[in-house]
This record gives sequence, structure tokens and C-alpha cells, in this order.
Amino acid sequence: MAGTDPRFAAYAPDPAERHAPVIAVVAEATEDDVPALAELQARARGGSADEWADRIHRALRGERSLVVTAKVSSEAVGYASAAYLPAHPADGAPAGHYLTGVTVDAAWRRRGLARLLTRRRMEWAWERESTVWCFVSARNRASLDLHRELGFEQAEFGASFQGIGFAGGKGRLLRADRPQPPPPDLAGTSRESLPERHGPGPGPISTCDATTPTRRPPSAHDASAREAPRPGDPAEPGVRRQPLAEA
Repeated sequence: MAGTDPRFAAYAPDPAERHAPVIAVVAEATEDDVPALAELQARARGGSADEWADRIHRALRGERSLVVTAKVSSEAVGYASAAYLPAHPADGAPAGHYLTGVTVDAAWRRRGLARLLTRRRMEWAWERESTVWCFVSARNRASLDLHRELGFEQAEFGASFQGIGFAGGKGRLLRADRPQPPPPDLAGTSRESLPERHGPGPGPISTCDATTPTRRPPSAHDASAREAPRPGDPAEPGVRRQPLAEA
């Protein structure tokens, strides 16, 4: 059962007690966020905060990765990452943009924060290509439910993906394709009167219990390609990076 593994949230699809909604702000992480995120990750995953801080710093400095935070009253209560990963022929994982890990502080779970962090990363990936990928342990039923509700479908079932094994020996490779806009109603409408489209990407996230501020202006790092799958992966050329499986 997923609840027996401390890395996974206890599976309770219909809890007897539900938490009140929370006002959260989801935004890209900065270097100033690293100490709080490292402490959060160490509490949730184990290891030292110094080790996690080094991994998160590397992810922030990558060129094809994303780290986002969820804050309540300016306190970091969750964060997540995404990255472009090359194809991994040994287990059949394709190249693409992957969700590479999400962590929510235990005191703030079951308030929709993982959903907000996942939607934000999906939007980021869909700005770059039409499909977003992730891989989840088959034992992590809470995460599988979340991704299914957000439109992910199973692509493969196996012992590892992108070189990462799973608790219990099995995992699921999931994909979600960018939604296509509905065709315009052309009845009685001339071609000249149709609005011009500038790209198929989705609109901004809007929810009743969270806000998503405008993204930070592009930095010099955003101008070139990068491969940094998750906090902690080495950035040196020729070294294969190991992402954190989506929890």
C-alpha cells in the first residue's frame, strides 16, 4: 500500500475530514528560496539540508529545467521540478519534458497544493512541446489519482524509466497531451473577422483558492538549451542525470 511508504502520501481518496481551502501563490523559485526548500525536502525525504540545497541550486542554474514553489503567507510549503530529459533506450523512456518531483510539507497536504504545482509545470512543458511526461511508482496511488485527474494517461508499465527504479519493482510512464482549442464556429463568419492566433499554448492557471503571479522576466540562463532533470543532478557534459520520480 502507498501509505506504508514514508515517501508517499497516505492513500485516502475520500477522507472523513477535509481541510479548509488555502490561499497559495505558485511561482518560479529563486536562489533566496533554496534554504527553506532544502529544509522542507530534508524533512519529507530524508538526507541533509545542505545536500538538498546543493541539488536545488544546480537545478535553478540549469537551462532546460524548472523549479516552482507554493507559498502560504510568504512561507514555502511545497515545491516541484520539471526538466527536459533525453531518451533512455534501455527502458524505452522517450526524450521530452518530464515532471521530475513534487514535495508538500506534511502539515499542508490535502489542500490542493500538489495539484497547483503540477498544473504549473504542465503549462511550462506545454509551452515547449505538445506532450508532458512523468513516471510514478505503481504503489503511489495518491499520485496516480492526481495525474489521472489532470489528464495523464498510461503510456508504459515497467521496472524503471529514465534509469530510475520503483518501490515494489513496478512503475507507470504517463503522458498528457496539450489540449487542442475547439474549432471556431465559422457559420456566417468571414475569414477576415476571425481573431489571429499566436500559438496553441494553454492560458494561465486560475483557481478559486490560489493565485499564479506573472512569471519572472527571462534571464540570461533562459537563452540557451540545458538539461537539468531535477535538484541534485550533475550538470557536467557527458554525465547522465538521474531525475527524482514523481511522488
